[in-house]
Amino acid sequence: MASLMDILEKVMTLTSNVGDLKSNVSRIDDIVRDHDNRITKLEAREDYIIEKCKSTALGAVNQISNGLTEKLTELNMKYKQLNP
Repeated sequence: MASLMDILEKVMTLTSNVGDLKSNVSRIDDIVRDHDNRITKLEAREDYIIEKCKSTALGAVNQISNGLTEKLTELNMKYKQLNP
């Protein structure tokens, strides 16, 4: 049978190991939470970039369309002048 000192030594070792494990788990938890925050920020940034790209593309299409409309109007007016 194990002596009282052996049992006490094992209990102290287990207590120390549990403390170390708790510390490691706390550090891992902090790292996971930090990564979660980073992922959330990246997702928000991605959404912003997508919206910015959509807006820029729509602006470019609108600008091109306006230019084409003006050119077609000019051509139509010139055609009407040449063929009254």
